[in-house]
Amino acid sequence: MLGKFNTLVAPYLAESQRTLLSDTLLTLNEETDTKGLLILTRPLGEDGLKVAQVAG
Repeated sequence: MLGKFNTLVAPYLAESQRTLLSDTLLTLNEETDTKGLLILTRPLGEDGLKVAQVAG
């Protein structure tokens, strides 16, 4: 299941961010910082955005 998660989010999140996010999601019932959790879902980068390329 972790492999599937990593495959889906790898284009958007760095490995360290994916690991932290997956660890946080696994302990979601214990989480109290929802803002911190949402921040983990945002890509890191110059402008914070990545563009998906459509195969044509």
